[in-house]
Amino acid sequence: MNKIILLVVGVVLTSFSFKSPTDTYIRGQVTDITNGNPIAFANVRLRGSAITKRTDANGYYCVQIKDAGVLEFSASSYYGKNRKVATDDNPVDMQLQPIPVKPVPVKAPVDTIRS
Repeated sequence: MNKIILLVVGVVLTSFSFKSPTDTYIRGQVTDITNGNPIAFANVRLRGSAITKRTDANGYYCVQIKDAGVLEFSASSYYGKNRKVATDDNPVDMQLQPIPVKPVPVKAPVDTIRS
């Protein structure tokens, strides 16, 4: 009888010690800070992990996390930004600043233009 009680107590204690944290989903939208337009296919990465997601055509994303962390937002032609998030943060929207593009003059020598 004592062996059965010890076995039951051992199983109960073991189940509590191996309990894994529940995963949470962080959702939001990534937009252009200058005009509010969604940024399609921006990267949303959980720092320190291999978890990386891309926004959809409307700038929306969904990332699965276990604990609080830092989300890194980046997109082509935009400055990247980071934001600390907790498991109870929702939505986590981000606005990215576009990188200014300077025009580059292109001049061809006159003698190379043929008609």
